[in-house]
Amino acid sequence: DGSVSLTGVLLVLVGAASWSVANIINKKASTKDVFGFLVWSSAFAPIPLFALDYAVNGSAGYTALVSQVNTTAVLSILFQVYPNTLFAYWIWNSLLKTYPVSTVAPLSLLVPIFGMLGSVVVFNESVPVSKVLAVVLIVLGLAVGLYGQRIFNAMFARPVRTSM
Repeated sequence: DGSVSLTGVLLVLVGAASWSVANIINKKASTKDVFGFLVWSSAFAPIPLFALDYAVNGSAGYTALVSQVNTTAVLSILFQVYPNTLFAYWIWNSLLKTYPVSTVAPLSLLVPIFGMLGSVVVFNESVPVSKVLAVVLIVLGLAVGLYGQRIFNAMFARPVRTSM
């Protein structure tokens, strides 16, 4: 219905700040083996996540897991772990290693666009005009953010006079 809670907004802001800090840590680490760095940095995340889940929900989720695990769930987890997390973050961290964070980070704005494209391809969803407008605004925002100064300079550059 479009309503949001203060807790939800705060969690989104904490997530964005965490994403930024993680990008800076990856950049400052100057690691040679980006994939190994990713695997080892991901090895410790499940421990606090399981502890947080247990603190919030108790053991209900773990007992339900045993009765609800099936092939679809296992394949979904494997997809989330391998191509979605390891491969995608390996590419992302490789970009951070090569380029400045200010150049790479705005590309994360493309995530909703690929999400919409995926829903069209996989689920045959329609794309209303409002979503097309949102995609156009995102791409224009990226173009201005990444290339705005170059475009401005090219449009308003004064011709150089050569003396004879």
